Amino acid sequence: MKLIRNQDAKVELIPYILQSFGDPSRIDYGTGHELNFVALMYCLYSLGIFVKDDFSSLVNFVFKEYVKLVRKLQRVYRLEPAGSRGVWGLDDYTFLSFYWGAAQLVGHFSPNSVRDEKILKENSDDFLYFSSIKYIKEMKSGPLSETAPILYDISFLPTWKKINSGLLKMFKAECLGNFLVMQHFLFGSIITLEPK
Repeated sequence: MKLIRNQDAKVELIPYILQSFGDPSRIDYGTGHELNFVALMYCLYSLGIFVKDDFSSLVNFVFKEYVKLVRKLQRVYRLEPAGSRGVWGLDDYTFLSFYWGAAQLVGHFSPNSVRDEKILKENSDDFLYFSSIKYIKEMKSGPLSETAPILYDISFLPTWKKINSGLLKMFKAECLGNFLVMQHFLFGSIITLEPK
């Protein structure tokens, strides 16, 4: 593994990692914090620490373990959802576990399998999407149609490719295009903000 020698890069990386685990003053966690973790991975890629061949492992192992850790933090410290839209949002805490999770499921199960408790239970350790649905069911009481109606409605779409494509559009609008999410995001020499 390469060492980061560029002091400017270190200055940019530190806030991304610190903001990846929630806000200590608001005691909350949301998609902006998740985005900071992904920004950290992107910066490490930009600096040559990771290469394109690592992308699958970054999602299937690194991001997956990150999600497990922040879920534990959410439970132990009772972190509030940051900027939650309640049942009218995709999820209270995360987004990318559904986007990348849908990509993982292409060619494996049909989308309606998220409504099958047996499939969820048996496969939640292997698939981010199933793990995320299972987590919602553990944290909220009631059927998925009431606790996460958007995710429930998505399960009626014909393919995971269609779901993945729609989730990317939704991520761009609801996260990257949302001032409440992006107002705290830092730009620098690695991730720049270029005006249109």
